[in-house]
Amino acid sequence: MRSAIFFSALVAVLPVAFAEEVEAEDVPAACTAICAPVVTLSNTCDLDRNTRKKLRRDNDDAQDAAEEAAEINCICTNRSFDVANVMALCASCMNQNRGDVQDVNRIMAQCSFASTSYAPTATGVVQGINVDATRPTASAAAAASNAPAGGSSGTRNNAGSIFGLGVAGLGAMALGL
Repeated sequence: MRSAIFFSALVAVLPVAFAEEVEAEDVPAACTAICAPVVTLSNTCDLDRNTRKKLRRDNDDAQDAAEEAAEINCICTNRSFDVANVMALCASCMNQNRGDVQDVNRIMAQCSFASTSYAPTATGVVQGINVDATRPTASAAAAASNAPAGGSSGTRNNAGSIFGLGVAGLGAMALGL
């Protein structure tokens, strides 16, 4: 009984925990260069907003949680550039320049990325970066929300996202287990 209540509560809060996107308008001018790959990756990994709005109207919390988990996984597992380092530099720059750091800090926490200190000379790190990611699909996230609890069978996109997590798998991921 307690586990049913726990997972019901978890499904209710997961969309809040995962629904993060670093948007260009949140990035201070001084951080535009260092944050550009992060903004591009975040936008690429974001499922179609119209699809999300429709799903919220359908009140399908498990589906919404699966989509948000797919999005954060797309960001955390991307290997087209050093996401952890660039995200940390972006977050530090935004903190120094009083930008809206809430989204980038939540992504940093969800991905377990370590923080670092930004200096303007660090922008050389992003020279020549070509962000390569595949947007997660609503159908893949739907399969994840319908998968057996803790299931691990699924597909991988070329950004390394793993689908097929049930609510128990999402709960474990959200709790860092």
